[in-house]
Amino acid sequence: MKIKFAVFLMTASIVIAPYWQYAFAEEKRNAQRDWSKAEKLFKTKCRLCHTLDRPKNMKKSYEEWRSTVTRMRSYAPVISNEQADLIIDYLSHHYGKKQENKGQK
Repeated sequence: MKIKFAVFLMTASIVIAPYWQYAFAEEKRNAQRDWSKAEKLFKTKCRLCHTLDRPKNMKKSYEEWRSTVTRMRSYAPVISNEQADLIIDYLSHHYGKKQENKGQK
């Protein structure tokens, strides 16, 4: 029984290891990322239609921020796809739900 359990744990760790490595690498990249360009886009583009307090007071997952930014772009299509992606990354990192931030993209 103990041997079967040990084999199971070893097999599970081998299968899961690449996913854990990716998640930690993504988290490290976000922590070291220079957010200044994304923050500037957020401040200049989003302020065209509303105050910045509105999004800053929300906590959304990456997908929820993607949906929100996509909807906002339909009202004011002055944001390119690349800019939208940066804004979504910024919002999900700084104003996202914990552990749901983009571990992703």
